[in-house]
Amino acid sequence: MPKKFGFGVLGCGSIAHIAHFPSIAKTEGAELVACCDVSEEQASKAADQWGAKHWLEQL
Repeated sequence: MPKKFGFGVLGCGSIAHIAHFPSIAKTEGAELVACCDVSEEQASKAADQWGAKHWLEQL
């Protein structure tokens, strides 16, 4: 069984949606664990869309 690696993404803007989230989603053994953004709405939407277990608002 391959090892799993958990990832967190800081900043849930356009670059994260274009590059970071898709890269994590298509990489075997990679798992999106958390999303963080200065906007609570952006962080929670990204977590829902990409299947992150947690989201945080950066204060």
